[in-house]
Amino acid sequence: MYQVVGIVLGVLFIALGVVAFLSGGGPIIAAIAAIGGLAVLITSIITMVRS
Repeated sequence: MYQVVGIVLGVLFIALGVVAFLSGGGPIIAAIAAIGGLAVLITSIITMVRS
């Protein structure tokens, strides 16, 4: 269950990063959101595979 929430949050952060970049929020803010989203996504997938 927690892994699914993590995956959803990861995708949400990546989407927010893309939206921030496209709306002129700046590449640094977009990169931080995208990297955070990827980190959450990867962690959730690894946790799901291990359990």
